[in-house]
Amino acid sequence: MLIAFEDRIALNRISFSPRTVPLALLGLALLAYGPLIPLLGFYWDDLPYLWLYHVQGPPGFVDFVASDRPFSAWIFMLTTTLFGETAWPYHLFALLLRWLTAWVFWWVLKYVWPGEIRAATWAAFLFLVYPGFKQQPIALIYNHHFSVLFLFLLSLVCLLLAVRKPRWFLPLTGLGLVFSAGMFSIEYFAGLELLRPVLLWLVMDEAGGSWKRKAGRVMRHWLPYLAMLGLFLYWRVFVFRFPSYQPQVVDRFLQAPLPALSELVRVVVTDFYTVVFIAWTEILQLPSGPLSWLAYLAIVAIGTAAVWFFLDRLKSPQPTGGGVSGDRWARQALAVGSFAFLLGGLPVWITGLPVRLTYPFDRLTLGFLVGVGLVLVGHLELLFRSLVLRQVILVGLVGLSLGLHLQNANAYRRNSQILKDFLWQLTWRAPGLEPGTILLNENPPWTYYSDNSLTAPFNWTYAPGSSSLDLRYMFYDLDVRLGEGLPDLKKGLPVNQEYRSMRFSGSTADILAVYYRPPGCVQVLDPLYTVSYPDLPHTLQKAVSLSDLSQISLLASSPASPPPNLFGSEPERSWCYYFEKAELARQAGAWPEVVTLWENAARDSRSPAEASEWLPFMEAFARVRDWEKAEQLAEQMMKNRDLRPMVCTAWERIAESMELEAPEKDIIGRIRSQADCNG
Repeated sequence: MLIAFEDRIALNRISFSPRTVPLALLGLALLAYGPLIPLLGFYWDDLPYLWLYHVQGPPGFVDFVASDRPFSAWIFMLTTTLFGETAWPYHLFALLLRWLTAWVFWWVLKYVWPGEIRAATWAAFLFLVYPGFKQQPIALIYNHHFSVLFLFLLSLVCLLLAVRKPRWFLPLTGLGLVFSAGMFSIEYFAGLELLRPVLLWLVMDEAGGSWKRKAGRVMRHWLPYLAMLGLFLYWRVFVFRFPSYQPQVVDRFLQAPLPALSELVRVVVTDFYTVVFIAWTEILQLPSGPLSWLAYLAIVAIGTAAVWFFLDRLKSPQPTGGGVSGDRWARQALAVGSFAFLLGGLPVWITGLPVRLTYPFDRLTLGFLVGVGLVLVGHLELLFRSLVLRQVILVGLVGLSLGLHLQNANAYRRNSQILKDFLWQLTWRAPGLEPGTILLNENPPWTYYSDNSLTAPFNWTYAPGSSSLDLRYMFYDLDVRLGEGLPDLKKGLPVNQEYRSMRFSGSTADILAVYYRPPGCVQVLDPLYTVSYPDLPHTLQKAVSLSDLSQISLLASSPASPPPNLFGSEPERSWCYYFEKAELARQAGAWPEVVTLWENAARDSRSPAEASEWLPFMEAFARVRDWEKAEQLAEQMMKNRDLRPMVCTAWERIAESMELEAPEKDIIGRIRSQADCNG
């Protein structure tokens, strides 16, 4: 009892100085983005960028990004040189960048409001775990964005330090301009450059003096950065122009000014509530499954307790609370945060892109990060006088955000597993492919990949030794490419596709159509064999007639396999291994081999998740005249009424291609009658 009492006294004596805030931010970053790093892979545009590195090395990025962001090559050259083709270093670097940007953001707030350490810490915590942006696992790509945001915030530190240390004005301004030049790399944060005079005014307001004198000092410190911004705008608008996204809002204003203004105001107000408030409702998403719940509760409990303990014992020179000082700071925070929101949204609104909280448009929330925390903390200050109540709300937001980010990382982990399964099953089914093959797919089961993304691992798998920018293979999602890169679903049409510095030239004569709906296996669609495949997406159904299985090399000298550094070693032989190998043997007419594969699958206690996958084995048993087993499998398939047309066409094909005795014809007739083939 006495020991416990003494421990409580010792615990109550613990306090944290403001110098420990960066360490607290690091701990929070580790909880938010670190737990699943070893299990994460590459996603979305990570893959084509990594394929470019694999093919051309770091110098290849100069041409690769020249079309839209020519000054961004440096970050990709740097990170690929350092980290190569292994995923976890990119994710670790992404975590470090999130921590560093939050640290420097806190540093900026501390310089502007030195008496509001606690409020600055709150804003930095919210900045770090903001739930509106959920593409953190796309590490290779977003290391670029966060590097530029980090440099911008560092340039703000240089700006503010130059005010406090006039003797260092020139070197600090020079360094700040170098950091500010990051906007040439990516335009996401360029609008925030106009935040500088506001921050300068707030810092100089402490020193007093006439407003004219302060305005003069503000201009003196801001002018070099304003010149840099002017140079950027001149280059982007008049020299480089708008290679990707056009300034749609300008066109609308020129055509109809008043309706355009009304629509812009509506969009800005909607985006404000979406980004600043609605985004935090994302944290109410709950996991499913006992293991997910256990991990979720653990991370939320640990994070909530740790954040509360730290904030409750954080020493602040001037505690935030009610009263004149607190209200004055809250109004300033609301004003500065709202202004930062408007500035951060400029690149988005000019190009007319939609701000959403869903993939892939949640990336557009990045420009608003600087303003979100300030606006939210400012609102809490004005709405709730109780420091404890404000802290409860803040800790709740942070703790539940940790749970959301864990779920989000797990969703990405599952996506990479789905892609890994797809590629391995594809290589089991197609150990080699003829150059020029176009893989067609529709309604894919993944979220965080596009067909542009998957063209990279498709080539990496089937042409791992290529060093050419001419792509040998193309992956097309019919939902996206029909009528675009893919002109029509007709045979013999030319297909030409460019992706940055890469290009593909092929023909619709070289199409291979595939369908994948886990837990079912990858289906390579055969115009003869899968004409009656149930639930096939509508457009893909029309594309089956173009699917040419001669694109598959049945006896590839070096069977293809997904790159192990990206997708790991070959998984254990599940049912899908036997199914894909059976499909390959069926294509070659090796029916005894299909039967052997069935026996091996039965020995390993493997069975299909989709009854349609009995089909090659049913036909194989019929071909080797094991009619009893063939009939058993037919009955298994017919339990699903949607599969009866498939059973009918299979037995019709068997009857037409085999010399049958009368008893064998009776068996086939009985099966066809049960399947209601003539109904």
